Amino acid sequence: TYLDSLGTVNPDTAVEVQKWPDNTVKRAFLSFGVLGNAFANCKKVAMVNLAPLQCKPGGVIMGLTAQDGAGNNIVLAIGFAENETESSWEWFLENAEAALPGLNAPGVTVMHDRGKFFTSACKNKLPLAVQSMCFSYLVRLMKEKVKLDKREIELLRAAAKACNEDDFKRAMDNLKKTHDTLYETLSQIDPKLWALAHSPVPR
Repeated sequence: TYLDSLGTVNPDTAVEVQKWPDNTVKRAFLSFGVLGNAFANCKKVAMVNLAPLQCKPGGVIMGLTAQDGAGNNIVLAIGFAENETESSWEWFLENAEAALPGLNAPGVTVMHDRGKFFTSACKNKLPLAVQSMCFSYLVRLMKEKVKLDKREIELLRAAAKACNEDDFKRAMDNLKKTHDTLYETLSQIDPKLWALAHSPVPR
């Protein structure tokens, strides 16, 4: 197959394919060998993305990217799966961990905008890495439970981006004064998942 050919001509490239009984592709994974070395020189924040395919037979594209010292995005791995499930994420992350030395390690943050399927899969397959919600996902979660205007989103941003405990507490106090329901809803989520000031590792 084309993927097998890529693996042949590119040293240390990781290629994995699962097929259905009728020989059509169920899942596929690709990470070029050179990217494993590239990740060693990137910021230790791996960003996870997912995009649904609208064409038949459907499925989802999974991606893992990082930024180099100049702020350029580098695609570390790309995958295809039949749909988004805990199983499909575990398969993707298992292959990513094998292809990218240092991904499952203390000091690495895995940033994402996914739900419980990814959260559980990441905990199982990358237990040494730290999970973090991206800000857009945090806003989306809050909007599912409370109504937000632009000012309240900016207050939420101030709490999420605060660099130290004092600034974080000040931002949360302002949020409580302005929107008590939002404050209570946000307080139910572990700040280690969304607040920079509480992140266990620098990012």
